[in-house]
Amino acid sequence: MELLWVAFSSSLELLHVDMCKVFNISDIFSLANTDALVQTGLQGGGSEVAARALSLPDLNLAPNPTLPAGLESQERSTMEQEISQMDHMIDDMEMKVNVMRWMVESHGSQHAEVLSSSDSASLALLSVDEEQPGHQPPCQRSHIHVLVLLFAVVLVAATLSVCIIFFT
Repeated sequence: MELLWVAFSSSLELLHVDMCKVFNISDIFSLANTDALVQTGLQGGGSEVAARALSLPDLNLAPNPTLPAGLESQERSTMEQEISQMDHMIDDMEMKVNVMRWMVESHGSQHAEVLSSSDSASLALLSVDEEQPGHQPPCQRSHIHVLVLLFAVVLVAATLSVCIIFFT
């Protein structure tokens, strides 16, 4: 039960962080002032993009869509309220439940997940991942250590053999 609590509270904190990020991004990219927005989503080759660009009217002369007055400030205040509610809810939950996160240990395997019968696509992806492990670099640290040690042994043996030949 403690493990479920830690997972749930961590998910709530991640949701809170994401809401704060959305709030900060809405400050940067205002919907009322569309000068800061960038139009993306172009698809196709160079000739297709050029043909679509030539068929569009001049974007600088196009009227900017205007939002109803106060809609952005209303959305902003709603987002502030929801963020503060989430913050208070997380604080209340942590005060009422006495579970120290650093004391909770999982008892299952590290990557154990419950897969439902409707998760056949996820199961197929997992089986493909298991069959095709990721590309590992050819020179791993342990291999390099072994090669350096082998080179040192060969160097010492060569030096000893040269010394024996010259001094006998």
